[in-house]
Amino acid sequence: MKPYLLESLRSADINWLLVVPSSGLNELYRSYEGVNRCLYLTREEEAIAVASGMSLTGAHPLVVMQQSGVGNCLNAVFSLSEAYDIFFPILVYDRGEDDINPVQRISSKLTGSILVALGCVTIDFSVPESPQHFLDTIARKQRWIITLP
Repeated sequence: MKPYLLESLRSADINWLLVVPSSGLNELYRSYEGVNRCLYLTREEEAIAVASGMSLTGAHPLVVMQQSGVGNCLNAVFSLSEAYDIFFPILVYDRGEDDINPVQRISSKLTGSILVALGCVTIDFSVPESPQHFLDTIARKQRWIITLP
C-alpha cells in the first residue's frame, strides 16, 4: 500500500470504505476492517447505491474499485449520485498497462480515456503532498480519483 494513502483518507475524514475487492489493496481493507468500517460489495453499482445512502445520512464514504469496474457503475453514478447531487469520492485503483493479466492491461488502457472524460484526478499516494492533494480534490467535489500500483 502507498505510504500516504491512509493518512490521506483520515485527513479527509473518510469514515467508511466501500469496496469491490481488488488485489493489491488488502492492507487498506484491513485498516478499515479493524474499526468495522469496511463494507465489501459484490458489484460496483451496489457500492454507488450504498455510498449514496450513507452520504445522505452524513457519513463520509469512499468507494474503491479497480479500473475494470468503472464501466459497471456508470449508470448508477449518472442516474443516482450525479442526478441528485450526492457527493462521495470514488478511488479507482488502476492495475496498469503493464499488469501480468492481459485483461487488466486492456481494461487499463481503455478505461483511462473514460476517466479522462469524467474529469478524473490522478493522485500518487507515495508522495508527501498526496494528503493535501486528496483534501483539495474532495473540497472541489471531484468524484473520480485514480491511483496506480
